Amino acid sequence: MKGQRARALAPPCHRRLSRPTEVLVIARAAPDVKSQPRVEIAYWRVFEFERAWRLCGLVVATGKLRRTTGIVVFDARTRTVRTASGRFYLLIGPPATTAEAAALRLLLGMTDAVDVTNGIAGEFTTQLLH
Repeated sequence: MKGQRARALAPPCHRRLSRPTEVLVIARAAPDVKSQPRVEIAYWRVFEFERAWRLCGLVVATGKLRRTTGIVVFDARTRTVRTASGRFYLLIGPPATTAEAAALRLLLGMTDAVDVTNGIAGEFTTQLLH
């Protein structure tokens, strides 16, 4: 999807727009796990994509969107996710809204992904909201 133009809402890290805008989807690899073993991620959702559950959201430290490798462990109690790469993600806040999830899918080049957040994160979300 490198360099493809797509129509979507602005990413959740920026001001919310009431109308679609044009964005450029840029695919790039995340930093090496050794240099970034733990990442805080906000406006997150979990999608089934390419036969794996993947965490997607906004990396707090950089303000950039990320799609992870497949999820290996999702721990609702500690609000952490470990991915196939070995990286740990700390989930910040509740999951992104449905509208933000649609934007994430488009911005990360996953238009055919299935949002499974409610199924996998139900326990976490319940703990967070109560």
